[in-house]
Amino acid sequence: MRDYRAESARLREICAGLLERGAVDIVVAWTEGDDPPRVREAAIDKSRPDLVRKIIWSPFCTTSTVTFLKKNKAALAGKKVGVVVKDCDFQALNVLLQEYFLKRENLVIIGARCDGLAEADLFARSQGEAPAITSDAESVSVGNETHRWEEFGFTTCITCSYEHMKPDHVIGEYGRKKGKPEWKHLSRILALLPEERREHYAAIFESCIRCYACREVCPVCACVECAIDPGERAITPRTPPADKAGAPVWATRERALSENAVYLTTRAMHMAGRCIRCGWCERACPVGLPLMEILDLSNDAVNRIYGYEAGRDPKDPPFLASFAETDPDDKGATQ
Repeated sequence: MRDYRAESARLREICAGLLERGAVDIVVAWTEGDDPPRVREAAIDKSRPDLVRKIIWSPFCTTSTVTFLKKNKAALAGKKVGVVVKDCDFQALNVLLQEYFLKRENLVIIGARCDGLAEADLFARSQGEAPAITSDAESVSVGNETHRWEEFGFTTCITCSYEHMKPDHVIGEYGRKKGKPEWKHLSRILALLPEERREHYAAIFESCIRCYACREVCPVCACVECAIDPGERAITPRTPPADKAGAPVWATRERALSENAVYLTTRAMHMAGRCIRCGWCERACPVGLPLMEILDLSNDAVNRIYGYEAGRDPKDPPFLASFAETDPDDKGATQ
């Protein structure tokens, strides 16, 4: 049985020590929200001991601290940052380190071993003092209320097999056995005839509203300028005409099947060897598109054909920037 009060106390002790010793300038961590067991992210310096006392770790720390780092890179520049990560955050951090988006020497990594994430909305809102949060191999409990892992919407957590986290500091022990992921949706897709598969994906592409929520929430979508949506850097009222003419426009914002297909398939290719299967793109999609179904086709091929696991080790070369003479040729990727 995991006791997250005890683990949170240990996490606060580590973070407070790093700040007091001057080992870091800022700690990025989850803190208690106004509506337990919900949490929020915060960047905390030593002038805010009140926030240090609110640092927490539990299965309800669903957001990514790495996405926070990515979005606040400019504000954190030049600072030594302590960052609290769970397993999938650690994988995402490794991807960004591989691509030199972040520098390892600027980070102190505090890892929280994760058994999976839980949906706060399934639990009754607590009144008064926040109740104890515990979990075991089968379920998560908040006070006297218990729900099984399978009841939560974080389906990628159920198939997570990552347990290679090697941070500078670590809290917790795994309480749920992690095994080889079973991606049943891939068997269903690969069993479809070519025409059936085309119709299946056409229906998905047609439903996309191009809000880009999937891109914004992704911890490893970190390009300064997106190839699909160049945005302000490429075309603004201040952009010189020559730059406007030279800006690539791979897809318009028109909600058409062909334009949506370009966006979603280009993003899937860009994520090959980078997707860490956190599942946040799918959860953020306002129309409920099965985005992991698209990404897992490349995830499976990258792992099965090349034996590559995204974010396993920051010292590994990026998948799309590496080559070995032993790599299989195109005949190895028939599906």
